[in-house]
Amino acid sequence: MKRLQFHTDAWLDADHDDPDEARTFARLRITVDDVNLTRNLNRKSGATSSSINVPLLPLAQYISTNWWRLLNEPFRSGAGDAFRAKHRLDVPMHGFVFPTLGLCSGGDQTILAAWSQAYQPYSPIDFLAQASVAPEILFREEVEDALIDIVQTAIARLNGRSAASSDLAASWDRVRRSIEDEAEYGYCRLAGKLGLDPYDPSIQDLTALTTRVSDTLLQDVSDAVFLEELLPATTWVADNERTWKAAPEIDVAAFGRFPKPELKSAPWEIGCRAASQFRRNTGAERIPPRKHLEQIFGEILVAKSSTFQHAPHGIGALITRKDKTANIATVARTAREQRFKVCTAAYIAWAGLPGEDRAATPAFTGLQQAGRAFAAELLAPRDYLREVSPKHGLVSDDIEDIAGDLICPYETVLWQAYHASIPLRGIDLPAPQFPSIV
Repeated sequence: MKRLQFHTDAWLDADHDDPDEARTFARLRITVDDVNLTRNLNRKSGATSSSINVPLLPLAQYISTNWWRLLNEPFRSGAGDAFRAKHRLDVPMHGFVFPTLGLCSGGDQTILAAWSQAYQPYSPIDFLAQASVAPEILFREEVEDALIDIVQTAIARLNGRSAASSDLAASWDRVRRSIEDEAEYGYCRLAGKLGLDPYDPSIQDLTALTTRVSDTLLQDVSDAVFLEELLPATTWVADNERTWKAAPEIDVAAFGRFPKPELKSAPWEIGCRAASQFRRNTGAERIPPRKHLEQIFGEILVAKSSTFQHAPHGIGALITRKDKTANIATVARTAREQRFKVCTAAYIAWAGLPGEDRAATPAFTGLQQAGRAFAAELLAPRDYLREVSPKHGLVSDDIEDIAGDLICPYETVLWQAYHASIPLRGIDLPAPQFPSIV
């Protein structure tokens, strides 16, 4: 997994109107592994540089006052410019030239980072790093350490000499106290997930959302829905608890030991590897995928086994994990949708702990993405698609025929074939759904 780093190459004597910004003026270099985001070309001289001259103070102030939102709010489908403005580090730099770099939550253990190469007409320099094709997945702990270092370095440089120094120190001390207080940490993290400032006294009382559903279920749903959707969603879940907790049961113990995720891998790789492990543990070698799934899951795969046909946006399945089994309640109207959601929910149940309630959602977090990749690989294994595909590749009718045979979504077979490097003839791929965070 790649690493985001902020390098203070030198401190500069700046002739600046704001003495606090002058004290924190530095040569700053930002890298993501071997990509230097601050490498730039001077438009006048034509010279290149690896660093930029900026004060750390506005960046440190932004980090300390937006800590919970910046690091805990995930991208949601439909998020617009307001989301991106909250998650871009160049926004608080008050006109100083800064690369367009965005951060947001990728789940409990990861942060997503992306950058663009947007042209800035009044800038004296052009940044040279190519825009990221898709968000990079970073270790949450390493990103937090890098941002903490910026704040603490700025506080040390200011050395308590001004009101700005005192404000920054107080703001950061409040964040640190919240991190150390278990109850306060949970509340602040939930507020951040929803894009709220937990210290704003005018925000909605979030405790009303935490009393009727479990913490794990609340975290899953809050990753997928916007604030105004959360109360209706959690109310619906609580009102229907008896129904979904009595949903069809699967034998999780039969899957074998859950493979420990390698956090250095992308979620789709984690999900695919888990699917391969699942097939080995359940004796799937040389068994056609449809028959294998029917042997393992049985009647839960048929459309009439879905628990709900409609549910609030963001809820695809609800899972109650027991010791060796799990109840899976799906929201599905067709057999293809049912099978995909059962497999996705099975991964989340397999990854979970006894006693947990969870949800399968369309969130871009690591667990949910891995669950969807797991489902795709179970329903339409890449090796199987290579075996059944004609020599010169697949046309749209071929994909529909395979999807019908396997009883899985057309799009699942399409993307599985693409990732298996099977030629696709006369087929336009839909745009990949990457989180658009910059």
